[in-house]
Amino acid sequence: MRGIDTNVLIRYLTNDDPERSPLAHALVIDAERTGQPLWIGFGVVLETLWVLERRYRVPRTVSVSVVDRLLHHPAFKLESPSVMEEFCRLSPQVKTELGDLLLGIAAEHNACDTVLTFDKLASKNPLYSLLR
Repeated sequence: MRGIDTNVLIRYLTNDDPERSPLAHALVIDAERTGQPLWIGFGVVLETLWVLERRYRVPRTVSVSVVDRLLHHPAFKLESPSVMEEFCRLSPQVKTELGDLLLGIAAEHNACDTVLTFDKLASKNPLYSLLR
């Protein structure tokens, strides 16, 4: 199995680079054809959410649907699929920033009682506690 970096995934998702986007698409097609999925790590998902929302101004619901599509696409294998599934399920119900929500869910899945933060907005989510 091979893993992909955020820049490859973004080229695949956005088609924004005339040289690199076709390479990313060919890679995905090959992974699907050969049955050898491309691994997408947790950090790549976090970075992708940030890039889609900040750089491309993609709405929250679309960013979440991207994660859901990746989770169910045969060419990809996401790290911590149960975390990703819960993220997709919970994101419409909370106002927490997507990256913070994903991190909080991952922490909970790894037996953390809370995630300590200085971020007042994140601390409003029950997965977080404000460090004072």
